[in-house]
Amino acid sequence: MATFCDECDRTFSTKSALQQHLRDAPAHAVTYDCDECDRTFSTKSALQQHLRDAPAHAVTYDCDECDRTFSTKSALQQHLRDAPAHAVTYDCDECDRTFSMESALQQHLRDAPAHAVTYDCDECDRTFSTKSALQQHLRDAPAHAVTYDCDECDRTFSMESALQQHLRDAPAHNKRRATKFQIHSSWGGDINFMHSYGLKHYNHEDFSEANAIKNALLRQMRGVAG
Repeated sequence: MATFCDECDRTFSTKSALQQHLRDAPAHAVTYDCDECDRTFSTKSALQQHLRDAPAHAVTYDCDECDRTFSTKSALQQHLRDAPAHAVTYDCDECDRTFSMESALQQHLRDAPAHAVTYDCDECDRTFSTKSALQQHLRDAPAHAVTYDCDECDRTFSMESALQQHLRDAPAHNKRRATKFQIHSSWGGDINFMHSYGLKHYNHEDFSEANAIKNALLRQMRGVAG
């Protein structure tokens, strides 16, 4: 069965003869053309080699910071790492130092006391690199540590529980140890009288004073009645 060439009027007895004709006839053979210039190649691999070898129109990787061009992406990345003028950098906001890695910048911030993250004491001019160190300072510095002061005397305690224990143990100023009123025999059981004058609670120091008030009021009431 004869086969015909679509590009010309020649006829071939076999398909292989037609394919050989197409390869040998440059006017209508299958070709691979370069889009950048007028060169034509018979194989795809030849075109690709041409693109790699022709710097004017080969696939390139351009540096956005300068006019250098690289044939591979890895070469461009190496250039960016090696060229300090336009490489990816990590800059310190506190000084003019620049680092190629973020970890190096963080180490710089920890090591440079002038602009590292610090924890300052509001009571004095001391500065600490960690929050725990500041808290320890506040506990150890009695001049400005958190304290619990006794309102009745000049004693100071580091814990609220210690202050409360002090108030319980010191009868002279433990908030006067308010105790629910207990009727004394000298009052004749007149609890309503005591309540009417606000004498609902007492301690031992106040009892004699309260008794004197009661007697004076009773005398006044008898005089009015008489």
